[in-house]
Amino acid sequence: AVPHQQPRRAPRFERLQRGGLAIDPYEEYPRKNYFNRFKYEYTAQGPDKSKGYSDDQFLSKLVKQFIKGEDDLNRLDSSFQLKEYLKDPRNSSSVLHSGDNLLISLQNVLYDSNSTTIKNEASSCIGLIGGLMSYQAKRFIHWVFTKVNSCSSDATKEYFLNAFRHALLYDLSMTNNQGSIQ
Repeated sequence: AVPHQQPRRAPRFERLQRGGLAIDPYEEYPRKNYFNRFKYEYTAQGPDKSKGYSDDQFLSKLVKQFIKGEDDLNRLDSSFQLKEYLKDPRNSSSVLHSGDNLLISLQNVLYDSNSTTIKNEASSCIGLIGGLMSYQAKRFIHWVFTKVNSCSSDATKEYFLNAFRHALLYDLSMTNNQGSIQ
């Protein structure tokens, strides 16, 4: 009889190549810190699509309505609701938590939509998200100008630059509001 052996533990890079979260089942438990019981390693496969666009269900619903609306009137209505949601300071943490997913989703609207009003609304929503990312402004600016340089259409470049303008205006209005409060 062969004695029972634990299966060979995959090296770290092999676990990362599998995708998703890699939890090491053979790691010693309990750890010193109670809150870090499991070791999560995120892969470069992109956002987890099972959660939608955000942990916040209302934000996820608004974005889905804006992206996959039946007609332009419903999409415009959901874009106005989305902009109001983005402007509310109580929602900034959930927006920042899912900022990359939101930017990618709204970027796809700029590429896929035929309506110029929908594209303008998408660029203003991208700008609001960029304005909220004030402490990550360098990353947002790099993302916008990478998109501008990689676009072949002048109209799409204009929408990305419009999003950058909206981000600057929103950030400026937020700093002016904070200065008047103090």
